[in-house]
Amino acid sequence: MASFGSRLGISAGVARVTHVTRIAWVAGLASVAWLAAAPPLAGTPIKVFFLAGQSNMSGWTSSTGMPSAYTQSQANVLIYADGEIDASKKKKWMNNGMDFGHAAGWFGPELVFGKTLSDSLSGTKIALIKHSVGSTYLATDWRPPSSGGTVGSLFTNAMATVKSGLAALDPQYTPVWSGVLWMQGEFDGNNQTYANEYQSNLANFVKDVRAQLNAPNLPFIIGMIDSSNNWRYAGTIRAAERAVAKNGTNISTVDTKGFETDGTHYKLNGMIALGKGFAIDYLAKYNTPTGVMVPVGPIANDANRFPAGRNSDWYLLDSRVQGAGRYFQSGRNFFYIDGRLSRPHPQ
Repeated sequence: MASFGSRLGISAGVARVTHVTRIAWVAGLASVAWLAAAPPLAGTPIKVFFLAGQSNMSGWTSSTGMPSAYTQSQANVLIYADGEIDASKKKKWMNNGMDFGHAAGWFGPELVFGKTLSDSLSGTKIALIKHSVGSTYLATDWRPPSSGGTVGSLFTNAMATVKSGLAALDPQYTPVWSGVLWMQGEFDGNNQTYANEYQSNLANFVKDVRAQLNAPNLPFIIGMIDSSNNWRYAGTIRAAERAVAKNGTNISTVDTKGFETDGTHYKLNGMIALGKGFAIDYLAKYNTPTGVMVPVGPIANDANRFPAGRNSDWYLLDSRVQGAGRYFQSGRNFFYIDGRLSRPHPQ
């Protein structure tokens, strides 16, 4: 079955257009593509993220006492949600903000994730598509096709939410797949069989979601479950989450150990930390001023251009396009153009 990403003409990357070249932002690809005389985009690029999981993704955290920095509607961040969400907000594009948790007065990681990204990527348009339901299992409810057996109803429903969200997006925007956020595993952590299967099921989930979105290297960020005594096999789940990230490409984890929680759901500061953790991980690992960049080879020592003792950490990313400049990156900490600092990379 063809992915709905391809059927809707959704790319896995963004393109910036100049008068002669286009720099393709390809989410997770191992190179930077340069296309000569490329046509302009159909609309304003908007970075699209898919958010999924159970109750700590839905948001069972009260917004009472919310710091003022997070109380305003986010002008450059849109959200489209289904599943466990207040009925008045279901399946409609709205500006992201408070009250997009499981009910009015509650919030999930979308709030601070969207705010942090928007603050860090000034002027960038961001779209969040969220489908989450509490008290659910990856082994059954979210079961991906590649795991065999009956495909989980939530896997099917979530993909339908993504499809309807993209179809309903204002045509002024060109959607660009930018990442997936996953916060789930607590319930599988109370069933030994499900916990033992979690690594293979999660690896299959990553693969199948990417296939459906037509984005085979899409960044996938896993929020690790808390090491709470409420989840008997939490250690097994956490080890599985780490293993999937280690063994996969463009997969990473956000460790929630120590985040403020009542043992089941994150409290105010814990949920703020979770949203910020997702954002920082994305910014640090998958985003640069020209998209995801992977070195194509080390450059020669040049004491006049690069800081002493750091030459081996610098990489030439592309120098094939005349006049385009050369792009360098050092440990994803700073972004340089022809050896001159362009701006600090978000930490």
